Amino acid sequence: MDIPCTKNVIDDRVTRKGSSGDSAAFQSLVERSITAWNSLNYVGPRADQAFVIRKAIERVRRLSSIETLLEKGEFWFFQHKEFFIHQQLLMKWHPARLNEYILLPMTYGFVNNKDCFFVSHYWHTREHPDPVGHDMRLFLEDLAHQEWSYVWVDWTCMPQAPRSEVQKQYFKKMLEVIPMLVRDCAFEWRSPVFEPRAWILFEVAEYVLNHKECLIIDHRRHAGFRFPRDRNVRKGSAPHHFHTRIRLHKRR
Repeated sequence: MDIPCTKNVIDDRVTRKGSSGDSAAFQSLVERSITAWNSLNYVGPRADQAFVIRKAIERVRRLSSIETLLEKGEFWFFQHKEFFIHQQLLMKWHPARLNEYILLPMTYGFVNNKDCFFVSHYWHTREHPDPVGHDMRLFLEDLAHQEWSYVWVDWTCMPQAPRSEVQKQYFKKMLEVIPMLVRDCAFEWRSPVFEPRAWILFEVAEYVLNHKECLIIDHRRHAGFRFPRDRNVRKGSAPHHFHTRIRLHKRR
């Protein structure tokens, strides 16, 4: 594995990469992902696991480039933990940083709440969701003592503006299937001063409605907010930040 980069701005390095380097990086992404699939906590039917993995390997090896990957829209990008925890800011998705990712098939069984975290967060600006790294520091604090390997963050794992046509196509499809990620990943969320965007509320609701156990909020630092058990939340009753770190079982 490459040594994690602690900086989030690598534009000079990105623009210098040639097509041969891009091809090698893509093939490395494919092979790294296949290796990872065999060590995942697979949650699909055990009897089908070998067959499902074999079919996923066939599909991913038919892809010749990052463009064909985006066009097909059959795999999620997940950032590796070792890169996420060394960041000062959330990293913006870029095809020249493929070494930081693995691909996980959208087929049920690969994404799971032991290996994977979904991070729901507030966008402070259009240019960057967390430009001073305040939420990033909180994410790292929340996840520091959790066992996990990969993380999905929209800013990091989907193409961002400006997008090419194929990137727009992939982005649109990923928005449509976010409920699948919320259902299957462990869940982390942050939102300031009770100002959650509609997406945060949607993602929290999606998680709650698809899991059996109650949602528990960490009150050690943030008192006064509980969701969804306290249904009548009064204006001004929320703390400066509220969040949860949960791994629950899906409803069957």
